[in-house]
Amino acid sequence: MPMAQSENEPSAYRFGVFVIGLPLLITWFWLSDLGGYPSNDDPFYGRPAKILAEESRFQVIRQGGDLSASSSAHVVIGAAVSKVIGYSYRALFLAVILQLWIAAVAVYKMAREANCSERFSFFWAAVF
Repeated sequence: MPMAQSENEPSAYRFGVFVIGLPLLITWFWLSDLGGYPSNDDPFYGRPAKILAEESRFQVIRQGGDLSASSSAHVVIGAAVSKVIGYSYRALFLAVILQLWIAAVAVYKMAREANCSERFSFFWAAVF
């Protein structure tokens, strides 16, 4: 049976979500203008994200291997961000930042649900 959480847990959670996202947002503002070039695996999922955003169809481009679930997430979230702000490698970078934020918030929430302290939960979200 889960332990009772304090009355201020929702506000602490919202604050935690903000604190986790702040460094990621700062990173995007800091590094996104370094150039309009692809980084890491952008060429692998960038073209399918563009096709999904512009033509509303899912097309996979393989690079000598099987498609992974994270590639599908990259394509879908990259396409969603591209629909809002237009397709570019900067938009793909923002999509990756959003995915990192969602995952870090999930780690934070799991630690809080396991009755870990807020400080410890932030630590694991940051480590993630």
